[in-house]
Amino acid sequence: MLAANEAQAAFLTDPASGESLLLLRAHTAPTLTSTIALAERILGWDPESKANTEIVDAIDAVARAESIGDPEERAAALKELEESDLIERLVNNIRGRDTAGDPRLKNFIDEQTRRLLKSAQYTTNQEEHFTLAVEPYLHATSPIRRYPDLIVQYLMDEKQRRRNKVSTVNTMSLSFLQEIAQRANVARYQSKRAEQDALEVAYLDIMEKAGKGARFSGRNVIIVGVSPRGVKVSLTLKGSYKHVIQIPWKYFSMVEKTDDGKHLYKYSVRGVEKTIDAFKHFGPSSKGYRTLALTVRSIDRQNREVVFSIGSEKRDAEVKP
Repeated sequence: MLAANEAQAAFLTDPASGESLLLLRAHTAPTLTSTIALAERILGWDPESKANTEIVDAIDAVARAESIGDPEERAAALKELEESDLIERLVNNIRGRDTAGDPRLKNFIDEQTRRLLKSAQYTTNQEEHFTLAVEPYLHATSPIRRYPDLIVQYLMDEKQRRRNKVSTVNTMSLSFLQEIAQRANVARYQSKRAEQDALEVAYLDIMEKAGKGARFSGRNVIIVGVSPRGVKVSLTLKGSYKHVIQIPWKYFSMVEKTDDGKHLYKYSVRGVEKTIDAFKHFGPSSKGYRTLALTVRSIDRQNREVVFSIGSEKRDAEVKP
């Protein structure tokens, strides 16, 4: 299927066979900044891996570019790195590393790479499909279930007719194809939203059956992400069903936000107050995922909210994911 799509994309974009209108599938590469940030987190989680040499070299290369004093030279050096195969190599390094001995690391990598890679889009421009490492690429093999595939079949038929001098008619315009691409992208987004809505309803059903006072802890409440907005938690419900919720920092009584935007976790050891970066405290460690203990306080089905208390805190903190 992939080979067929790639071959048909090459046919449509072949300049030797004449100008052609396009409806391609593009997937832009992640930014250098976000890729390096994920690579650093993987390095902290899995410090003993033999695959880390490539990550360390990439981080050093970016650090050298960022240390250049002249703004124009610095921007040029970073752009050169971004346009090289550095991002592709880092993503392949992260996704391809051996996680057989640590399933939690595999789950973490799967979750983080999904967030790193942007959604593919339909477009009338000739752009790269990053995850497939091909350019150009399109959808053409499923005209029964995808409307863009049907449009591509029409485009190829018309191009073949013009190539064989059977017809010179071009029934489609650029503006028409741009509208098709936009509508297909919106429809895909709406489809994902509908899927998320169905998952939220299932989540509320399970929580209602669990009832007020139900407690979730240990491996059932795994922190899968930490960001300036808060902590992302994966709840395991009813066997293997998982639901991800976002817990804002304001609900953690022991976390304070500083004036420069940092989040500090304050704790006490034998009466001595200590402070650590909240990202490090709640983020992944070499031992695996960190967990929380959550207790259901109330369920508001109309607003789709479940209010928890964080059991690991000194005082209860209401959480509305």
